[in-house]
Amino acid sequence: PSRGLGDVYKRQFDRLWRSGLMTKKEAYQWMQTEFGLHEEQAHIAQFGAYMCDRLICACDKFRIHSAEVA
Repeated sequence: PSRGLGDVYKRQFDRLWRSGLMTKKEAYQWMQTEFGLHEEQAHIAQFGAYMCDRLICACDKFRIHSAEVA
């Protein structure tokens, strides 16, 4: 995505660890596991719009599930 749009996606992803749901390292490990990525592939700046959309949907589902469990 364009730089500005990438920043929007990054902020959405960062909410996972900034909210205290997990650490930053855990958030990136979760992303890798969720999408079957290697560490060097788990960089939002490298994602296309489709992958960014998938990431945001997965983040939303994770947050909803976390809220239901809490």
